[in-house]
Amino acid sequence: MNTAHRNLPSLVMICFTLALAACGSAPSRELPAQPVSLTNTYWQLASVKGTAMPASGTGNNPHLIFQDDGQVRGHTGCNVLKGVYGQNNGQVRFLTMGATRMACSHAAAEAAFVAAMRDTRDLSIRGRQLFLQGPDGATLAVFEVLR
Repeated sequence: MNTAHRNLPSLVMICFTLALAACGSAPSRELPAQPVSLTNTYWQLASVKGTAMPASGTGNNPHLIFQDDGQVRGHTGCNVLKGVYGQNNGQVRFLTMGATRMACSHAAAEAAFVAAMRDTRDLSIRGRQLFLQGPDGATLAVFEVLR
């Protein structure tokens, strides 16, 4: 048996494998990104007034979760937040808020986060980011979807 006939089964297997691989590599169609809901979404704080927020070191990163019933819960990275959000005179606002009062090493970052919430007059979602905006439309804080 000559060498060409001995290699024929191997050559057939290689061609068959390549043909199968070509069938499986058709271009995939990605589904369009679903809009992100304000409510029941874990919004992790990314920045306040353009300054990146430091990791809390406590395992509780600064975040907010808006609920369907108008409640908002979250964490400053040090203290637990809870309260109510809604519209007041046509503006989206944090209406009543409360927080625990534990001492923490990121007090300045926490104060900036709380001030941004206090000054919020509107919210907007673009892509996977939530923007808190002040009375002049300036971005006060940016959150990113994690879950």
